[in-house]
Amino acid sequence: MRIAIFGLGSIGQRHVRNLLAMGGHELLGYDVRVGSELWCGAGTIQATNALAHVWAWQPEAVLVCTAPALHHELAWQVLAEGIHCFIEKPIALTVLEANDLIHLNDNRKTLAVGYQLNACESARCFPRNWKVLHIWDKQDMGTWPTATYARDLLLEYSHELALALLWVGAMPSMPTTATCTWQNAANCVIMLGWPDGRLAKIELSGDFDGYSRGAWSDQGSWEFSKAENDAAYLDEIEAFLAGQPYCTGEDALQVMQLIERLR
Repeated sequence: MRIAIFGLGSIGQRHVRNLLAMGGHELLGYDVRVGSELWCGAGTIQATNALAHVWAWQPEAVLVCTAPALHHELAWQVLAEGIHCFIEKPIALTVLEANDLIHLNDNRKTLAVGYQLNACESARCFPRNWKVLHIWDKQDMGTWPTATYARDLLLEYSHELALALLWVGAMPSMPTTATCTWQNAANCVIMLGWPDGRLAKIELSGDFDGYSRGAWSDQGSWEFSKAENDAAYLDEIEAFLAGQPYCTGEDALQVMQLIERLR
């Protein structure tokens, strides 16, 4: 399969390495900052800084790994061309943009979004009989490149919102209560509640000295594993290419709807 990777920063290069490891695919990287080739630590792939070259190459699938502000613009072009599209989280910046992409796709091709925690087997196995879920994600956003990340806490740490929706399952899915208490622009506590009595507390911190991600419940706990997370990046791309994504456009739209409620 011919696969184009839009955005060749750290996440884009991670996907390139995984695709090279999978083998059997022709790859083309697109980034306005590159020349004709990209060395990503696992091999060299063709690269271009012109979208016209990508369309002339006729990719069968595209991975959008750029800054979130470009997700809608680039994914719209991909889907308008009738090409399978994988978008790193978030799907877009607003519910309106997310809806636009979903309606444009209209199930013609696979549309997947990169909430790779949904691909972690241990996270997918959260028991439905847990009544309380306490999730936290704490790291230092100040160390991230300002040119790459807008430092929007809810968008960049929306993995935990996706994880809470994964836990409750398709029904009842969206919470009936949702509140967000901000200590400052880099720290907040989210409280979600569902009609069946389940509750989720999510702590997000963007100025934490170190790195901490995990979950606790009334009946068990979940510890973030970097090894499992690395494997999940590969698993979610394999699922996307097989047409059976762990996180669909509709799933990602629910995350955006929840973010706009919290705001």
